Amino acid sequence: KKLGFPSMDHEHTTLESNSPVLQQHIKMVNYQLDQMYDALAVAWFLKRILVMPPVLCGLDRVWFPHYGRFPGSFLTMPFECPLDHVFAIEPVAKRTKDHLPFKESSFLNDPIVEPLLTAESQVIVDLGEGEED
Repeated sequence: KKLGFPSMDHEHTTLESNSPVLQQHIKMVNYQLDQMYDALAVAWFLKRILVMPPVLCGLDRVWFPHYGRFPGSFLTMPFECPLDHVFAIEPVAKRTKDHLPFKESSFLNDPIVEPLLTAESQVIVDLGEGEED
């Protein structure tokens, strides 16, 4: 069997917009996006840069019709997906003149960054349990 550029996997049908799998993926991603937007607002208020949390996706993002997973991959769902699978980075970059108010979650794993992390460089914010005034 030859390996090469992937073609459409015709053993599976393309996901339809009313598919329960697609709807659950959207629900899971929207829940995470809501949390990220809240965290970005807190970071902005504190004049800090947010290190985004890892993002879980229920479906892969591919540039052609597919059934939720890159054809031929053995990807197990859900999986930790790149931030740009679910978050529109380009519009934020344009509005902030390329000074993004966040870093991707992998930023903390960079061997150059790790020695620079100190207690003074980090802020942990506890918003409580949603208590009302």
